[in-house]
Amino acid sequence: MFFTNGLAVLALCGFSLSALGQAVPQTIHLQSRIVPQGASLRRRALSPTTVPLADFFLGTDLQYIHLIQLPVVFDTGSSSLEFASTLCGAACPQVKFDSSKSSTFVDGGKTSSITFATGVGVDPVIGANYQLTLRSGRDTVSVGGLSATGVSLFLITNQTPKFDIDPFSGIQGMGATAQGIFAGLISQGLPSLFSMYLTPKAVGSAELTLGGIDNSKFTGTPIFASLPSGSGSTWQLASPGISVNGKTTSVLKTSRTIIFDSGTSNILFSTNTANVSCRSS
Repeated sequence: MFFTNGLAVLALCGFSLSALGQAVPQTIHLQSRIVPQGASLRRRALSPTTVPLADFFLGTDLQYIHLIQLPVVFDTGSSSLEFASTLCGAACPQVKFDSSKSSTFVDGGKTSSITFATGVGVDPVIGANYQLTLRSGRDTVSVGGLSATGVSLFLITNQTPKFDIDPFSGIQGMGATAQGIFAGLISQGLPSLFSMYLTPKAVGSAELTLGGIDNSKFTGTPIFASLPSGSGSTWQLASPGISVNGKTTSVLKTSRTIIFDSGTSNILFSTNTANVSCRSS
């Protein structure tokens, strides 16, 4: 399967493993649309690939040719891979995955649910208004010319109406604990590193680089920071304070933890911090 949006396109392979060719690394643009030691054979390490991201408002033009293609959002605020399936029926208006069309799909048979703390748009999250009901499975998944077999994934069997406006079929979590296609690629030798170049819709040419960093997108030397203790699967940084238009206050100077979440348009603060920020703007 393939991914698309920022959005990129996943493709579920509906053919036998013997039909898979050698993956050719390529750039994936985003639009503002280990073998055990001692083993006799070692898999060649995968090279980094860059994936174009599609702008949320442009949607995706997909065609079903050989592969089952699905658009997904790459979300640093979550970890797992889940997408709409035919088990969801009318509750999922997006492009749906039909597991019966994939010869490599294996049903896991376990059901669960996931509730998101932030949504894609700017609507507030209230209770469980952003919730998915899931069924586990595994399949061969491809993105940007790279493929991984036996990838752990979840079929969406029901979703709350808040997801109806989303043009993408699912979510590939890119949290600090790798799961889904990224975990599968890492197990095949891809460096456990990814980077995102995000731009406004008017600028375009946003992209996701799997397995590396696109050095053409910045100057200077990257600064790496360790995750704070207890960060779990979230990308967090300890911040000594923030400023708004160059202004700060005693409240804004308070130390806080900041979570980086590419799957939402919101900036979330405590009520007190939000009120002070507005007065300082």
